[in-house]
Amino acid sequence: MLCITAETKVYSFVAEPQKTNIKIRIKEMDGKTIFFKTSGWIFWFIVFVIGVINAFWGNDPIFGAAIVLMSFVFIPPTGELFKKITGFAIPMAVKIILGVLILWAALGVGELFDKTDMMLTDMKQLFQ
Repeated sequence: MLCITAETKVYSFVAEPQKTNIKIRIKEMDGKTIFFKTSGWIFWFIVFVIGVINAFWGNDPIFGAAIVLMSFVFIPPTGELFKKITGFAIPMAVKIILGVLILWAALGVGELFDKTDMMLTDMKQLFQ
């Protein structure tokens, strides 16, 4: 099981003009954490764009809206908020299975390439 951790350290600073102590909490992340957070943001963007294309081009806006909503599972702050509210995190395996199902539905059933072609044709007509 993959474990994403960030070590929290407290740093103390002294502000010169007021001579007051300021404590700042900074999360230090290792390479694995940075990789998973960055890949989460990238995959969110890809799935979000797929959802927008499905929502506005083609014949199934509800399918596109559902994909847009499901895309928020991949954003790291959403996962942290979900963990804070419910007490448990969404497992990485669930995110991977959801991502595969979204890609399969969008590419196969959702006819993403045809909808992308419609979108590009509309954009060409709009800007000519």
